Amino acid sequence: MIFGFFGKKREQQREERERLRQELTVEKEALSIELELLEKKLNFELESKENDRTTTLSRYPRRIVELRIQIDRIERKLKSLDES
Repeated sequence: MIFGFFGKKREQQREERERLRQELTVEKEALSIELELLEKKLNFELESKENDRTTTLSRYPRRIVELRIQIDRIERKLKSLDES
């Protein structure tokens, strides 16, 4: 009886880790896509002569850095899940 309980508990923990891993992977992919689009938009606006460069330079780099930090945080969480 005791062994059955621990087996169930381990299975629940494994399923929870797998669910968390999937959620983090999806979130990481979404952030990566947003980052890629922002970088393309920034490059396009910097090449354009019509836009105000100061607005472009003040708006996008901050968000790009935030996205990179979030992606890095998610990668560290995924790595810690793989190790446990």
